[in-house]
Amino acid sequence: MKSIRIFVEEPLSAQTELELEQSASNHLLKVLRLKEGDGIILFNGDGNEYYSHIEIVKGKKALISVDSSAEVNLESPLKLSLCQGLAKNDKMDLAIQKATELGICSVTPIITERTQFTYKGNRLEKKLQHWQKIIISACEQSGRTVLPQLNPPVAISDFLQQQKSGFILDPYSSASVIPTDNSGLSELKNSRGEIDILIGPEGGFTDNEVKSAKENGMRPLVLGKRILRTETAAMAAITMLQTLFGDFG
Repeated sequence: MKSIRIFVEEPLSAQTELELEQSASNHLLKVLRLKEGDGIILFNGDGNEYYSHIEIVKGKKALISVDSSAEVNLESPLKLSLCQGLAKNDKMDLAIQKATELGICSVTPIITERTQFTYKGNRLEKKLQHWQKIIISACEQSGRTVLPQLNPPVAISDFLQQQKSGFILDPYSSASVIPTDNSGLSELKNSRGEIDILIGPEGGFTDNEVKSAKENGMRPLVLGKRILRTETAAMAAITMLQTLFGDFG
């Protein structure tokens, strides 16, 4: 039977109890139809799993008893950061969801010249909350115990001033410029020790953006002869690098 994993945003420890918030309780009791005594796994992003069971059902909420814990490390040795050109709702959601499942460490939405919209104020706050929920759900499904960091959107010009390494997806380059082994990856890492993968929005990057990225030290990444949709490109690029240098091999 598949383990039921629930993310909780609070400290956890063995031999303690906690009351799940309404939406998590509803998912367990109404959707999954769990009962008192049924086991679940909690995690809060600290790298551990907390093996628990439903102690008491109080109305619409579940009181959870944490029995024990164990460190669970499913993180790839290759630290990748998805720098995704802002795409329309479902495409951005899909890119973030699959990138999380594939093992990225952080997500940064990028505002480019061809970005068709942006978010400000309350809309931005709601969108960040929405993307965070997608990351949490993907971690619950994939077994990860550490949540990727979600950064606020940044203009590509500001991003390139800060980052001097990594990859930019450029289907019009003659070939990818990829190290032949892991020893060549160190010069591609950013200040956080991650390797940025810069993916364009619908319509791709402008010539000036590609030129500027390369002048700032980003290397071209080519994913075959076909032009991929932005959400497909993110998945393909992460998969390729995880296979070459991460934990897919």
